[in-house]
Amino acid sequence: MPYHLAAELLEHRGELQQALAWFDLAVARLSEEELADRNTEFGFFTLANNVLTGRRRVRRALGLPPDEQDESVQGPSDPVRAAAPPAPPGEVRVLFWPRDEIPRAHEAWPHLVQHADADTIVADREADNRELSETGVARILMVPLTVAKLREFATRTGGDPAAEDTRLACMNEVFEEGGALSWPPARNEPCWCGSGAKYKKCCGRPSLS
Repeated sequence: MPYHLAAELLEHRGELQQALAWFDLAVARLSEEELADRNTEFGFFTLANNVLTGRRRVRRALGLPPDEQDESVQGPSDPVRAAAPPAPPGEVRVLFWPRDEIPRAHEAWPHLVQHADADTIVADREADNRELSETGVARILMVPLTVAKLREFATRTGGDPAAEDTRLACMNEVFEEGGALSWPPARNEPCWCGSGAKYKKCCGRPSLS
């Protein structure tokens, strides 16, 4: 239920990508019994069906094609929301490893950070941000993550640093502590990647587009 409520709050605020992540977390925590209840006479009113309905609604708003979980939703769809054109989220939070943390993250969790080539990883993140901006996203906030912070957070909360929900919760804590960076920086400001160079001479170069 907390994941479902968080997802609906983020959806209401227009943060659709984050809302989808929380809906996915909510779905992952549904028990087999709760999922089976959808096949009863009143399955349309169950918690599981409400969670899956919300997930389908956000996926439609993001322009994603229906998947197996979307097609399993019981009862009629919401005609008003389904007919609405996809709208870009107002704000997107992006979790990223600063340049000097990438080798450490790769060493600690090679299945998450599959190589230590910081230049490639940073360039890919910049390219993804530019694509998000071109879709009409109003604000992109980049939340830096360090190996030490993730380990400390996982130890304190009993989470698994390799689990997506742990990293998402850690990201939210860093954000609430004021650790987010607005993208893109001004041309003469330090680059977001942590290189120490000005943005215009680092990730902000036009040749990276």
